[in-house]
Parts: sequence; C-alpha cells; structure tokens
Amino acid sequence: MITSGRFSRRRAFTYIELIIVVVVLVLLAGLSVRALRLTRERSLSKTCLENEAAIFTATSAYASDSDDTLPMAHYDSKGERHTVFSWRQGAGIAPVTWADLIGNYAPSARTYVCPSDETESPAWPAGSRTSAPGHRLSYALNAYIYRQPGVSREASTGGGLTEIPTPGSTVLLAESASGLGNLLVTPGNWRLPSGDAVWARHMGGANWVFADGHTAFHKFPPGWGSVASSVWADPKLAEKQPCQQWFPWLVRKKEAW
Repeated sequence: MITSGRFSRRRAFTYIELIIVVVVLVLLAGLSVRALRLTRERSLSKTCLENEAAIFTATSAYASDSDDTLPMAHYDSKGERHTVFSWRQGAGIAPVTWADLIGNYAPSARTYVCPSDETESPAWPAGSRTSAPGHRLSYALNAYIYRQPGVSREASTGGGLTEIPTPGSTVLLAESASGLGNLLVTPGNWRLPSGDAVWARHMGGANWVFADGHTAFHKFPPGWGSVASSVWADPKLAEKQPCQQWFPWLVRKKEAW
C-alpha cells in the first residue's frame, strides 16, 4: 500500500510537469508567431518606405526637368484621355496624371504598389465588379499641395517644391489603397469601404514622404479616425485639426509630434 501511494503521488507530479511543459510550449509558440509577424510587417513597411523614396526621387527629377513644377494631379477629363493609372476605362493612351508623368523616372510598376496593399484596382464602372485597367496605385500626393485656400491645381501644374516654406515638416506623399483610386489624399479619405484605415496599415501606423525627401513612419494619435472627411475637405477647418504636417502654407519649425 505504501508503494502504491508513492507511485500515485509520483504519477500526479508527472502530470503537473507535463501540463507545465505544454503551457510553456504554447506560450513560446505564440511568442514566436508574434515575433515572426512583427518581423514580416517591419519588412513590408520597409519596402513601402523604399517605394515612397523612389517615387519622391522620380517626382523631384520630373520637377527639376520641368522648371521646378510638380506634375498635375488628375487626367484631362475634357480631352477624355486615359492613362495607365487611371480608374477610367481605356487605360494606356496619354500620360496625364502625376504617376504617369513621373513614369519615365520610376518605370517599375512594383514601385507604385505597397506590399501590404491587398486591394485591387477600383471597379469600373463604379460599384461594378470589373476592375479598372491599368497599374495599381498604393500612394497618393498630399491633396493640400493642390488644394490650398484659394488655389486649385488638380488639372494644372502642382506648383513647385520650393514654394513650400517648411519642406522638412510638410507631407508630400502618403499611403493610399489601390482600391480607393486616389491620386490625391487627405487624412479624411484614407478609409476603405470595409472600414479598415490605410493610416493603420503597418503596425498601427503609416509611411510618409516629406517635401524635403526624408521618409518617416508615424502612428496616429487616438481619435484620429473620428474626424469627419468633410472637415478635411475644408482647408480652413482642417488646419485646426492635429497633424499640421499636411498643410504646406503653414510655417512650422518642426513636426507636430
């Protein structure tokens, strides 16, 4: 009986050890998966930043060859011309968007697609399930460079980089989603129909390129997504919101945070 009791206690202790080992293995597996996921996300975010840097270099080269003039934002709707980045039907005829105009300086289609952008080209016609022709575009220019108070340059030149008083703290290029079909972007049109926010694509943040060429990753302050898009569409209202890096007519000595 004594031997049997000792044997029973030894078996009970072995079961506890086994449970502990299993729990530890599960925890380690969970940590490993999380570490792998973070490593992958950092790699994708780095590739995205490299894409944006290449687009800035191409945009700067275009501006340099065009008397310090940024490319126009939108296609010429009056001429009914279509481009390889247009979400209109019949792409591939004329270079009349900023992405087309800088194409000779950044010809690789991969440069224009964030590896974390899982959306496809916008539907044509709108609401249908038919994807528009042409390349996907995961990046968009800061709309406020083209829509300053009293100034609209969407279908004309975008002005010059030298016009921006504080280029080191002014956003030039930001992430978008190919499925949104944005050539220009503000913080108000970064949300996908699914509700996912593009500004939270990479580990809760997004990548920017500033007008002086440096790239940066930012996580956004709490409540950012609660600001109505109509507020961001009005420059006078928008400039009262957080993150003043979006407004090229404001003079700032440093970034807002």
